[in-house]
Amino acid sequence: MIKPSPADDSPLERSLTLFDTTLLVIGGIIGTGVFFNTTNVAQRVHTPALILSVWLVGGLIAAVGALSFAELGAMLPLVGGEYAFLREGWHPLAGFLYGWTLLLVISPGGTAAVTMKFAQTLATIVPGITSPFAIKVVGLAAIWSLTMVNFFGVKPGAVVQNIFTSGKLVALAILIGCGFLIPHTSELLHGGSATPYEGSFLTAFGAALAPVLFSYGGWQSCTWTAGEIRDPQRTLPRALIVGILIVIAVYISAAAVYLHVLPVEAIRHTETLATDAASKLLGHAGSVFISTAIVVSTFGFIDMTLLTAPRVFYAMGHDGFLFKAAAYVHPRYKTPAVMLIFFAFWTSIVFLAGSYDALLSYTTFGDWIFFGLTVAAVFTLRRRRPDLPRPYRVWGYPLLPALFVAAAFGFVVINFIANQPQTSYGLLLILTGIPAFYFFRKLNAKNRLHGVGETPPTR
Repeated sequence: MIKPSPADDSPLERSLTLFDTTLLVIGGIIGTGVFFNTTNVAQRVHTPALILSVWLVGGLIAAVGALSFAELGAMLPLVGGEYAFLREGWHPLAGFLYGWTLLLVISPGGTAAVTMKFAQTLATIVPGITSPFAIKVVGLAAIWSLTMVNFFGVKPGAVVQNIFTSGKLVALAILIGCGFLIPHTSELLHGGSATPYEGSFLTAFGAALAPVLFSYGGWQSCTWTAGEIRDPQRTLPRALIVGILIVIAVYISAAAVYLHVLPVEAIRHTETLATDAASKLLGHAGSVFISTAIVVSTFGFIDMTLLTAPRVFYAMGHDGFLFKAAAYVHPRYKTPAVMLIFFAFWTSIVFLAGSYDALLSYTTFGDWIFFGLTVAAVFTLRRRRPDLPRPYRVWGYPLLPALFVAAAFGFVVINFIANQPQTSYGLLLILTGIPAFYFFRKLNAKNRLHGVGETPPTR
């Protein structure tokens, strides 16, 4: 009989519904990219058709990844999600390297960057937040107020997430509706630049995909809370499928609005894309509206990270691959309180240091290493554990998951070569997890409650 994994045998409470989980998927993906990244795409491909094609292809790649995660999540509804999939599908070291990179850089760096965008944008609509000191105070207040919300239970954090994710969807729906309903001359009638791209088509299209794939990343965050989702075998696949389809529709519609309202040349050279589009549609009220939408979106993203990421670090601690205190769960609120506080503290340091842009440039490519390995775990687990219940099987297997893995690693190779020396630094940082893994394994050998790497029965 297969023994349960330590991370599955946890006191965390299953209270997240399908609605909560779907909004976690959406909130984990939609941050600030929807407001800015069409500019990055237009700098690489220069016609409306190509720009929209990049967003569509990126969405299809993300959808295959999300569907693959849906199979894994339904089969292994474990605390830590992607960490557990890598641990069970490959080796505990693979899961640890993912969690190690997530803990040191990806989550705190991404959260710090979004927190800065939140505070800076809030400063444009609230008088008095003008100095760098005031902006830092506002950012820290956002991090720690949401930390306290999440400290008191997964449900309060989910309620805040639901409110702000719903708010950002409403704001984007208003922008998209205004873009197509308010009469004006459509820029989509123009073909864009006379030169549709520079260099080879594959190079230009691949470069344009980079910001799009970063924008679509984030569906995995809902799996980090898999140990707190009700009926996860049914809920996770449904939430991932519905959530990714909504995001694809929003992203393509938003890009179409920008192209409908602004010429491609203007899109290529602006740093305030959504604001420019809204201002053209609604005047000064439009710029205030978009600033408010960005504040809502970024605040919700901060909450989503604080709600989900500490569950990965809790699972690592419970498996014996962090300090023993990492596995502490508050007896009343059923939250991983130690890692929640630690994560907020570490994120605050990164935020105050202002080094998050450099940190993220080191390891954002690493995210797609782990995406590729995780989807590849669908193949290893089907071969090694054919007896496991699979309430959901990824559509198009084996072709579509194989194409996703190829695309993910192709993307990693291109970015590794194109963004030196930052990506070499990032790879070295990831590899520092190897000695850390063996250090914690030796340190906690006597404290480990069960064997690690044994697939648990699903509930």
